[in-house]
Amino acid sequence: MKSLLTQHGRRWQVLAAKLASLWLAGVGLMAACWAALAVAGPVLTRLNHLPDPRQTAGQGLSLAGSQAARALLVLAAFAVIGLLAAVITRGTIGTTATVAGVVIAMLAVASLPAAGRWTPATWVQGWMGFPAGLASITALPTNFWSRFIGAGGAPPTHLYGLTGLAALIIAGFAVAEGIFRRADIGG
Repeated sequence: MKSLLTQHGRRWQVLAAKLASLWLAGVGLMAACWAALAVAGPVLTRLNHLPDPRQTAGQGLSLAGSQAARALLVLAAFAVIGLLAAVITRGTIGTTATVAGVVIAMLAVASLPAAGRWTPATWVQGWMGFPAGLASITALPTNFWSRFIGAGGAPPTHLYGLTGLAALIIAGFAVAEGIFRRADIGG
């Protein structure tokens, strides 16, 4: 990396390439998971004698396509968090621990009533179109993110989620670029 940085004058391009490669790895993993689910769904339906949904592959793709497209922005937000952690810690173990800590902290703060609406968990919920929180503590959440936002109000809108995630991506990349620009590459 040091030799690349000494030859390449624009450090933000190096960071952008790192961010793009991290995001593309996430997209590849998401595609592999969706493919595995597409194959496993009919098999599990037959093995467990579940009712056939009578749905063509095209219908399934149209239903899931918008959610998959929305997930690309969420992946970009988490790729920026990973990039920022890598720039700060400069090591694999530090990056992994920092990202895990940040995600856990975000989810913990999202459960606080006063702070919940201003967290990435809420932005993900709004952008993805997940319903508002649980009616009771014993009910199962319809998705991972909705359990952190109380049922006392309307769910966040797509625009609210888009704005929050876009701000997170822009601010995270700007901070990472600023730290990376000042990093010592000589030693």
